[in-house]
Amino acid sequence: MADTDRDGFINFLHFLSIMNTMIHGAEEEKNYFSFSLLDQYGHGYFDLQDFIEVMRRFVANYCMLTGNNVKIDENRLKAVFKEMDQKEDGTVDYQEYKQALKQNPQLIEYVNLFEGGVKEHLLQVEETREIKARTLVDA
Repeated sequence: MADTDRDGFINFLHFLSIMNTMIHGAEEEKNYFSFSLLDQYGHGYFDLQDFIEVMRRFVANYCMLTGNNVKIDENRLKAVFKEMDQKEDGTVDYQEYKQALKQNPQLIEYVNLFEGGVKEHLLQVEETREIKARTLVDA
């Protein structure tokens, strides 16, 4: 969903689309988008390895944007995956994912963590611009 033209890159327009969905999208859009991040190969499901890999990148990006140091607890990720894998077949499809989000809204915190990090980073950038602008005006 993020790399809509499947060229292996997320350009600025893709990025804007992602941020619009994450900030202003309806719950269903956010759910589908977060699922599509986990279903990185477009198979209609993700497995434990996909989940761990995506979450590692997710947290690394969050830390880079915010300067915070968040550690990944693989045992916690395994427990979260097991909770989502309601069919116990080693994969999570969109229906299982949506059901897991309904039963445990804390799962969406991973997405909200990134969204919050982006918003926080953008606010810091804007504050820095305002300070620089005031400095130039005062000089």
